[in-house]
Amino acid sequence: MATRETHRETAGRTPPLQSVVRAFRLIRVLGRSTSGKALSELSSALRLHKSTTFRLLRTLEAEGLVHQDENTGRYAQDPAFWMGVAPFLAPAFSLTSDVRALLGRLAEATNLSASLTLVNALERGIVVPMEADPSTPVHAHSGGTGSWPFHATAAGKCCLAALPEDKLSDYLKGGLEPLTDTTITSPGRLRRELATVRKQGYAFSRGEAAAGAYRLAVPLRGAGSSVVGAVALTPGTTSPPREKLSLYVALLRDTSQAISDLFEDGAWSARVLKARDANSLSPVRPDETDPGFGDDPVPLVRTVARAVRLFAALVRSPNGKLLTEVVRERGLRTTSAFRLLQSLIAVGFARHSAATGRYGVEPLLWLRLSPVLRSAEMLTSWTHRILGGLADLTGATACLVFSDREGRNAIMHDRALPARPICWHPENLPAPPLHATAAGKCILAGLPKRALKGYMAEGLVPVTENTTASPEKLLRELAVVRDRGYALAKEEVYPGAGAVAVPLTDQHDSVVASVVVVPMVSEFTRANVKQWLPALRVAASKLSLMFVADWRERLRGLEQSQTAASAVSTPVSLLSA
Repeated sequence: MATRETHRETAGRTPPLQSVVRAFRLIRVLGRSTSGKALSELSSALRLHKSTTFRLLRTLEAEGLVHQDENTGRYAQDPAFWMGVAPFLAPAFSLTSDVRALLGRLAEATNLSASLTLVNALERGIVVPMEADPSTPVHAHSGGTGSWPFHATAAGKCCLAALPEDKLSDYLKGGLEPLTDTTITSPGRLRRELATVRKQGYAFSRGEAAAGAYRLAVPLRGAGSSVVGAVALTPGTTSPPREKLSLYVALLRDTSQAISDLFEDGAWSARVLKARDANSLSPVRPDETDPGFGDDPVPLVRTVARAVRLFAALVRSPNGKLLTEVVRERGLRTTSAFRLLQSLIAVGFARHSAATGRYGVEPLLWLRLSPVLRSAEMLTSWTHRILGGLADLTGATACLVFSDREGRNAIMHDRALPARPICWHPENLPAPPLHATAAGKCILAGLPKRALKGYMAEGLVPVTENTTASPEKLLRELAVVRDRGYALAKEEVYPGAGAVAVPLTDQHDSVVASVVVVPMVSEFTRANVKQWLPALRVAASKLSLMFVADWRERLRGLEQSQTAASAVSTPVSLLSA
């Protein structure tokens, strides 16, 4: 008990780090955009100077959470990050699926559109990350409707009604902008309506956000019974008849309670344990520690970089982490680690369990990020189907490989095994150096001369007796890779395994990853390599869609185009065009 009280008291005296709060709010803004956003749009949304926003973006880009489309200049969440943590997201995927199911049942029971709304304090309003319609499949909202001000929506009124007086007064001082002729713009009238909301437990909006649209909402409660959003119905263009109002309110309350129960501490822990027991949570790699910072010429915001790495570590830790574990693993002082954790909590990316004393990802975050999370789920599925086609065609293990953050080692983001008893199994293997792998050679061959020289200056450590450890020999190999467009490796890392890889490039022909098949060495023949290369190149071409700002829109289009043929298509058929 003393430990929990100390945490609460210390947390109350510890202000969040401003740079961390700004950066993670930026991530949330990007999460609602399917086509990316320009620097000016992000700076306006965050109410920050462009130079400050740019530094935050460069830091997030360096940490692999954001990337910029060089053709359009727009920034988007980096799909490679989501692919990297996808093996740890089974609880998040199941949570959002269960919430969509609850909204779907509410929509069917009422024959009305139902939506989940969450507080967006940054823009003084609410966002709609998820909605359901009785006549169409339940789907996560794309974010196209933006953020609605609290006072103009039924959901927003539920949130305002729960605010303490000082915060409500601050909101009213900011002005009540009218969106339609019926928007409440009088502070006195809004206060009277909020008093009614508190008394009856639900709120109405009568064409106040969009002309003619009536909505009914009840509050959604999070940890400590705090109001974090609302569940709403859209009755149409008129108020529902009195005899149906009580039914709608009862169904809304039941749905809201059911959703709240899903991210309560005990329920979330049980969900995580179930995923772990089903082996859908990958073990944390032993090298997931903070490597520190080099002499980067770009003035990065180091507290933000540390917060991003800490957040990624929390995602990869299904049981959460104690403060002492964070201090030890991240190489931080206790006060620094605590402030980083409190900053992640303040921006809604982490939470502290009073029962266990552990820190973990805030489950509500997955509902906020449900649009990008669903895109990540689709991307993971799409990628695995393509790799599955490669494995079926070649009879060898197929992998998607990136370099690590330091540009030294080859990190496998996904893999598919062939349908045969004997094949290469990559589970729980340490990340090999780039120069020892076919995938890594493709990546090295695409580096600028200065970056390649810097890589070799740190030495070419041999992994086996077959590893290329001579700088001169490696340079000759990389020249061949550039010329023919693929790389080979034979027992340079793993005895008994060969590899053939092709580079995966973005729209500017910059190498960003590799697609590789790893056959047993007995099948690593010139004839087989020649036969496999066309399929490898098609796979790389299809996977390149993830390296553009509108990757989520393109992926949705690809998935929809596959739907009609899904009943007869196979992973192999994905590589036929």
